[in-house]
Amino acid sequence: MLFFSPGKKKKKTRGDHFKLRFRKNFQALLEEQNLSAAEGPNYVSAGAAPSRLPQRHFCAVCGFPSGYTCVTCGARYCCTRCLGTHQDTRSGSAPKMGKNGEKWEKMVKNGGKW
Repeated sequence: MLFFSPGKKKKKTRGDHFKLRFRKNFQALLEEQNLSAAEGPNYVSAGAAPSRLPQRHFCAVCGFPSGYTCVTCGARYCCTRCLGTHQDTRSGSAPKMGKNGEKWEKMVKNGGKW
């Protein structure tokens, strides 16, 4: 099924045609500039009021929402796997033993209890 006749060709318009047809005169360009310089909110000056909700915290390792904080440095983490990664990769000295001489991994497995 053909919806067009094969003998007729559609006339194509080029971009130059539209440039000539819709060109602006000097007065139109001045008015456009005055409208864009008008006072009011724009992308740079627009702002929102501070949120009423509490700030959200995200895991420093994976980016998921976090509910825990590293005791030594204060970084946020979401699970024991991320805590282990954080302890292995962070710079500086980290305590590897607990208060009573227990290993750090045992403390993590016990849910943060020494």
